Amino acid sequence: MDFKGYKDKSDNIATLNDIDVSEKPLNQKKTSSGRVDINVLRSKLDAQQGKEFKKKHFYFFFLRSTIRFNWNISIFIILFANQLKGCFNLINEKFNQYS
Repeated sequence: MDFKGYKDKSDNIATLNDIDVSEKPLNQKKTSSGRVDINVLRSKLDAQQGKEFKKKHFYFFFLRSTIRFNWNISIFIILFANQLKGCFNLINEKFNQYS
């Protein structure tokens, strides 16, 4: 019995890429010119300046809030010194009674 359909077919299949896998380089890097895009440089500079601004901003507000806190405490102590002095005298008298 002959199979006529199988005799006429050939095993040669043409491929688009005849280069062997071993001949291809592993890293196919594009060669770039020495030029740099101005927008890339500008965005890097903006990012760096943004970080510096945030840091300076944090330090400024921390220092300002510390100064305000100390100012408020000193005003409180100055204004209510007489009441505080009376409280300390009262506490001192109670302490002297029990000792």
